[in-house]
Amino acid sequence: MIVLAGGQSRRMAEYGNKLALARDPSGVPVLAHVIRVALAVCDDVIVSYNDAALRTTIAPWLSKPVAWELDPVPWQGPLQALGAVLGTRADSLATFQLIAGDLPGITPHVLEALCERLSRLHVDGVAAVREGRLQPLCAVYRQNVATAFIEAARQGERRLLSALFGLSIAGLEFSHQPWAVRPIHTPDDYRAWLTEGGCM
Repeated sequence: MIVLAGGQSRRMAEYGNKLALARDPSGVPVLAHVIRVALAVCDDVIVSYNDAALRTTIAPWLSKPVAWELDPVPWQGPLQALGAVLGTRADSLATFQLIAGDLPGITPHVLEALCERLSRLHVDGVAAVREGRLQPLCAVYRQNVATAFIEAARQGERRLLSALFGLSIAGLEFSHQPWAVRPIHTPDDYRAWLTEGGCM
């Protein structure tokens, strides 16, 4: 399982790093919640990050160890981060799960449902669908997708969806759970989460 936690949160303005924001009244940070969910379904969790202060903030909220990997190509986007994380591991992966660190409403059920769907289909991956669009940062992929990510990153590509071009990626809709795969990008998103989903 790979958790991507290297964004700059440039659109969050006065809120600062969205991954360190409290998810709920208990104070657990958004990223800590995402990692806890990942650990609930997978023992081997890698967190790709850029900010040492963020790691310091999140680590005390975790009861199980994870592999923290400092992104060697910071601020270049998720595809470049994935290329770095997967570079030495692709050959040993039959499948791998990928999840963004800014999903405050993610649950183990979402990740389990994606894996179950992949097990039944002859496709290269299964990604969550939100508002009619694939969410490639909430997905499970087969080994050949890791190879595609690595090659695209090596060629300087920045767009994750471009790396998936030509591959068969099935979608799994979560429209009945509005916040299951909805990320926080802006202050309005965060306020909406606190109003609509913060008690989840």
